[in-house]
Amino acid sequence: TMAAAGAAPWRVGAAAASGACFLGALAALRLALRSPVDSERSKAKKKSSKSMLRVGSGMLRRCASSKQVLCNSSDQSAWDVNGVHWHPTPPDAPESMWHHVSLHVKNWLDEQEKDIFHYVNEIPQGALQKFEMQTKLPMNVIREDAKGSKKLKSFAQPVPFNYGCFPQTFRDPEELDEIHGAPGDNDPLDVLDLCPEAAGVGEVVRCRPLGAVCLIDEGQADYKIIAVNTGSKSPLAKARSIAEAEQISPGRIEQVLRWMDEFKQHSSKTDTTLHYEIHDASVAIGIIEKDHTAWDRLVKSAGDAGTARGHWIRQPAPLGEQPPSVVSVGIDTPLTALGQVGRPQALLTGASIPETSMSANAYKRHALKPRRQISANSDGEESSGGVSHGRTSSSDEEKGP
Repeated sequence: TMAAAGAAPWRVGAAAASGACFLGALAALRLALRSPVDSERSKAKKKSSKSMLRVGSGMLRRCASSKQVLCNSSDQSAWDVNGVHWHPTPPDAPESMWHHVSLHVKNWLDEQEKDIFHYVNEIPQGALQKFEMQTKLPMNVIREDAKGSKKLKSFAQPVPFNYGCFPQTFRDPEELDEIHGAPGDNDPLDVLDLCPEAAGVGEVVRCRPLGAVCLIDEGQADYKIIAVNTGSKSPLAKARSIAEAEQISPGRIEQVLRWMDEFKQHSSKTDTTLHYEIHDASVAIGIIEKDHTAWDRLVKSAGDAGTARGHWIRQPAPLGEQPPSVVSVGIDTPLTALGQVGRPQALLTGASIPETSMSANAYKRHALKPRRQISANSDGEESSGGVSHGRTSSSDEEKGP
């Protein structure tokens, strides 16, 4: 009995040890089987937590990961992590949007509408990409400027307006500006659209000029025409002057000019001065018509190669044949471009205006000085407001935002 009693604790201990080993092995096996699943769940949970963003209301909203800032160019509806729409490069237009889109808007009687012009949109409002009409490439196609887009992304403030250019205009570098005494920047005339709706890349828009400001970039007069989209549903579409636009949307013009100035200071490498002196609508229209004359002169100077001063004007003429003209080309179709839905209908023409020019030989770059700030009041009178707030910063070869 004593022997049996003495053996009992050993047997109990052995049985307990065997049970513990069995349970340990079972737990290890279960852990081994479940660990891949747990690992995947853990990764998914971490990924999910990174793709959630707490918005101002306190709610969590899913957003893209930081690796998906650039979307596939074929995806028309992709958005980057900051909620900025990413625009693909548009398909090429069948005709040059510089030469074959009419500057002047005409009605159904083929009569020119007073103070209404077409512009070709290049950079949609809210974008962080720079698209630009390529005046030196065949058909003047619109392409994304990778260097310019990189600077916009670095600036990290989306363009707060539609940015484009007037077709059939040319800022002649051999012609001096009458106001600032600087030559043109060798590009089409730029336009800033104040209306809130974003226009597509390559979309042709009807606009009414309200005023103009001058950006002296690398010693050249790079005018920006301030305009409104006449087809917009915004109250700004009814504005006919800078004063009316300010009354309808207080601070809107200041927002646009401040963004332009700050972007130039951020991204430029050479001296750039934005003159805050806003010229009225009559001056703006005068600049447009003068640059239209310069474009007409440029087109007429194209040689057999189809180029003028390095700019593409038309296809090269076959040997022994007369070069085709781009003047008076009429197409009675809606002005749609590059897949965009166009609102207006007009004739595509290339009207000529009597030539005027000034010599640029006397131009001196260092003669530029700050001008007094002048603003137009509601009666069209000018009032001085102190020295211009033109800032000096740097700029590379790009002329737009």
